[in-house]
Amino acid sequence: MADSLLPAPLYRLSLNINAIGSAVEELAIWVEQRGSTETSDAVKLHLETLIENAEFISEALVEPIAREEEIAKPRCGLLLLVLHNVEKVLCRLHAQWQRRVLPL
Repeated sequence: MADSLLPAPLYRLSLNINAIGSAVEELAIWVEQRGSTETSDAVKLHLETLIENAEFISEALVEPIAREEEIAKPRCGLLLLVLHNVEKVLCRLHAQWQRRVLPL
């Protein structure tokens, strides 16, 4: 029973990580535009940690959700789809960050 309650809060945690990462990314871009590239580079390193952890959480949620799928198939299928979309958004944000921070 406790296992079935775990994916929902972890999913919310994953969403929070994504939101924090996006907010910090915007602040880092703002800082970089004002000339503080050292600070921006430091923030970039921390953002990479957020991204890695969000990816890990998303991947870790797949198995418990899949186990629940036999019990609540429609809900879990939707949750897997949402997690997949969150991961795609996170990857897109990371790519945008790379384009803004790294010179071409």
